[in-house]
Amino acid sequence: MSSLMIVEDEPIERTGLKLMIQANCPQISRIEEAENGFQALELFQKSIPDIVMVDINMPGINGLDTIKEMKKLSSRTRYIILSSYNQFEYAQSALLLGAEQFLLKPAKISELKNAIDNIIQKINAEQETELKKSRLLTSVEEIRPIVELDCIYGLISGKSREEVQKLTAFLGLDVDTGFCFVCSYRQNPRYLLWKVKNALQEVGLNCIGDLFHKELVFFVLGKNRMEMRKMAEVGKFVRMLLDELGRQECRIGIGTIYEIGSDLRESYKEALIAVKICDEGSYSVYNNKSNTEADSGGNYDEVIAKIINEIKSVDEEAALSCTSEVLRAVMTNTYSFKQLKENIYQFMILCMKEIQRYYPRLESADYSKIILDEVMALEDHMAVETYIKIHLKAVMEETGDYNKEKSYQAVDRAFDYIDRNYKSNIMLEHVAEALNISPFYLSRILKKYKGKGFTDILSEKRVEEAKKLLSTDKSIKEITFEVGFNSQNYFSKIFKKYENCTPTEYRANRNKR
Repeated sequence: MSSLMIVEDEPIERTGLKLMIQANCPQISRIEEAENGFQALELFQKSIPDIVMVDINMPGINGLDTIKEMKKLSSRTRYIILSSYNQFEYAQSALLLGAEQFLLKPAKISELKNAIDNIIQKINAEQETELKKSRLLTSVEEIRPIVELDCIYGLISGKSREEVQKLTAFLGLDVDTGFCFVCSYRQNPRYLLWKVKNALQEVGLNCIGDLFHKELVFFVLGKNRMEMRKMAEVGKFVRMLLDELGRQECRIGIGTIYEIGSDLRESYKEALIAVKICDEGSYSVYNNKSNTEADSGGNYDEVIAKIINEIKSVDEEAALSCTSEVLRAVMTNTYSFKQLKENIYQFMILCMKEIQRYYPRLESADYSKIILDEVMALEDHMAVETYIKIHLKAVMEETGDYNKEKSYQAVDRAFDYIDRNYKSNIMLEHVAEALNISPFYLSRILKKYKGKGFTDILSEKRVEEAKKLLSTDKSIKEITFEVGFNSQNYFSKIFKKYENCTPTEYRANRNKR
C-alpha cells in the first residue's frame, strides 16, 4: 500500500481529486492534503509520502519550487504535476525535476488512475529489486567467511593465480599481490580476529583472515607491487591495536611480499618462522639472513611425543587438537600440495609405528595401516585434517579402556605414595618420578579421576592425620611438624579451610563431647 499527498490551493478541486483517488485507486491507503507549498513541506517532513500530486500555480511558493525543496528531503517520492496551462516550458521544467506525469486540469479519471497505477508499479518493482539485492547481500555475507577461509587455504596451499583470483573477486577484491602475517593468541581468538580485520579494513587495507591451525592467519592484499615498508607499518599498527586491547602477550610474525599465486604461500611459511622467534609484546618481519629457523616445521618427534602423551592421558579432545601441530610440522618445507600429502604419509607412518610400540595390539588394526593411495587422493587441506583426526580418534577408541585401567592404577599408586610419605616435604614432581610418569600427566589424571589436584589431596591427608593426633596430648606445634607442615600458622590456615575451625577449636570441641 502507498501514501499520497495532494497539494492544491483550490478546496473544491482538492476535495474532488481526493474523492476520485479514493474511489478508483485502492492501492492508496493514506491521502494527505495541503493548500499551499509551505503547508505541503511541513507535512512532507513528517510523513514522506510515496506520491505527491502538486499544482504548479499556487500562491507563495509554486509547485515546481515545492518539488525542488521536497527532493532535498527525500529522493524516493514520485511526483505528478497538475496544470491549467498547456505550455511547453512548464512540461519541460517538470520533466527536468523528474516528475512522472504532467496532467492538464481538469484531469480525467482514467488519466489520473493510469498515472497513479504506473507509479505504484514502478515503486513495487523497485522495492522488489531492492529486496532481492538485500537478500543477495545477506546471502553473500553469510557465506563470506566460508569463501574467505577457502581463499586462505588456496593461498597457503599454493593454488594458481587464476583460482585464487576467482575467490578474491567474489569477496570484491581486485588484487594481485600481498603478504601474510600470523598472530599468536591465548584466548578469544574469534574476537581478536574480528578486531584486527576490522581495524585494517577501516584504514583502507584489503585484509582477509581466519583461525587456521591454532594461529590467526591474515593476508594483506593489494593491487600492483606493494612497498616493502608496508609490512612494518602493518606490524606496528596491529601491535598498537593489541596493546590497546590488553593483549601484550600476543606475538606477530610477518612474511614478505609476493604476487598472488603459488609464491604467496612462501609468505605464510615466513610468517610462521617470524612469529616463532618473536618476543612477547612485539612483532617480527621475516628476514632471510637473520631468520635461521627455516627448518623449524619438520620436527616430527616432538609432535608424535605429544600425541602419544595425550592418548595415554585419555584426553581425546587434546589428542585431536594435535592435528594442527601435525599440519604445521609438515607444511613449512612443502612447495606443493602433492608434497604436503607425501609428508603427511611419512608422518603418519612414523606416528603409527611409535604408537604401536606402546600398544602392540594396534599392529593388526586396519586403521593403523596408512595407505599412500588414500593419502594422495585427498583433495584439500580440510580433507587432510579430517583424515588425521579419523585415525587419531580410532586409536583413542581402541586404547581407551587400556589407558583408563593404567590411569586408575597410577592414581592408586600416587595415593599409596602420599600415604607413606605425607610427613615429608613431598611435591608433585617427587610422586611422578616415583611412578615414572610426567608431573603434567599425573596432575591431569588426579583431577580427572579424583576431581582434585595434588596439593588438595596432600593437604586433606595431612589434616586427617592431624585430627587423629589432636585427640592426644601432643602440642599443636608438635602435630604441625609431625604431619608434614613447616609452619604452625600455615597448618592452622589449611586446617580451617577443610574443617571450618582452627586445630585449637577442634581439640576444644572434641574434649567437650
